[in-house]
Amino acid sequence: MGGDWPNQTPVIATRPGGDLSVILIGNENPALYRYDRDPATGAWSGTRSMGGDWPGRTPAVATNPNSGLSVFFVGNEDPALFRYDQDLATGNWSGTKDMGGQ
Repeated sequence: MGGDWPNQTPVIATRPGGDLSVILIGNENPALYRYDRDPATGAWSGTRSMGGDWPGRTPAVATNPNSGLSVFFVGNEDPALFRYDQDLATGNWSGTKDMGGQ
């Protein structure tokens, strides 16, 4: 899978059907990144940036009601709870959603 991820803790999520995603925050560019595994071939995608600026944060990942993934994390300048949601039918991800709080 490659990359240079010192001091970062990856989060691994499994969706129905056996596909895996590895989600982590970058070091040099503290955006949210992911790798996805194709359940049919077992091949891993390249690094995919989901954007943002989340230095020093570790995300949490869960399967959402439509069997896609939801990624949760706390912001830095705005210490609210944020999330990205995946729509399994399309594979598309939402933009960052601010859930509020501090």
